[in-house]
Amino acid sequence: MGQKTNPNSLRLIVKKDWKNVWHCDKNVYANLMHNDIQITKLVLNYLKKNKYYSDTISITRLKKQIKINVHIYPIKDAVSGNLSNLFKNTDNHLTIDMGAFINYLNKYITKTPIELNLEVLDSPLKNANILSQFIAYHLERRVSLRNIFITLSKVFKVYDYLKGLKIKCSGRINGVEMARSSEIYAGNLSLQTFNEKVVYSTNIVNMKYGTLGLKVWVCYK
Repeated sequence: MGQKTNPNSLRLIVKKDWKNVWHCDKNVYANLMHNDIQITKLVLNYLKKNKYYSDTISITRLKKQIKINVHIYPIKDAVSGNLSNLFKNTDNHLTIDMGAFINYLNKYITKTPIELNLEVLDSPLKNANILSQFIAYHLERRVSLRNIFITLSKVFKVYDYLKGLKIKCSGRINGVEMARSSEIYAGNLSLQTFNEKVVYSTNIVNMKYGTLGLKVWVCYK
């Protein structure tokens, strides 16, 4: 049987870098790692509460400051099942009180000053993690998988920075009794070479008849 590897970890150092960048003595490593996990959970939950999809956050620890960078995209509901208009965001205005949230982090998590940088993307296709959250969100709101696949196939041709796309959904799709897998391919996507910039993401879709497993591969030019 074929042994699968995670495209993200496989390309670390070659095409990717670690999300969190810092150095420390071994005596404080565990505390800083736990601190990173706390910050990550709070930031992602806060963004979700304020109606934003979010990428995995990047934490850089300097001597007297913590820098947090994260890509986000606004959550919007489809009108009559039409998803085409949701792949383009023209409003980069943030509706989040980040000052109050940073004060909360400094009060309960860390005393080190925090710099939080949020970059609003103009399309969920620019980030595989956000794309997987986008698909999962609309599946949970009863947009059909077929509708999502058809829309993605059309939208894929519009953006010239995309080279390839693969999406796989497994489970009781549409509530059928027997679990199955459904896939969509678009463009060229090779997982056998390090020369390609491939980003991989997974997500869990919670449906009333069980959970679906969602996998997303995006290859950028």
